[in-house]
Amino acid sequence: MTKTGPAVLTLTGTSTYTGPTAVSNGTLIVNGAISGSAVAIEAGATLGGSGTLAVSVSFAAGSIATNNVGAPLTVGTLDIAGNAP
Repeated sequence: MTKTGPAVLTLTGTSTYTGPTAVSNGTLIVNGAISGSAVAIEAGATLGGSGTLAVSVSFAAGSIATNNVGAPLTVGTLDIAGNAP
């Protein structure tokens, strides 16, 4: 899955798709679970939510949204490259 455009995409429930997930613009909110897809957050994109990503998450130069819902965003493996905030 590739998320483009400035809008916010919110995933709830358990996402069962496989293959890579790329967020090249806008915000991906995960309030459910992603377990079969590595996630790449590119420059100008944001990751947030209160769900679980039981996969590898890499940040080229994207950002993590502040979570104000009381539950943490859980990540399997986090890889931050360059000067990602």
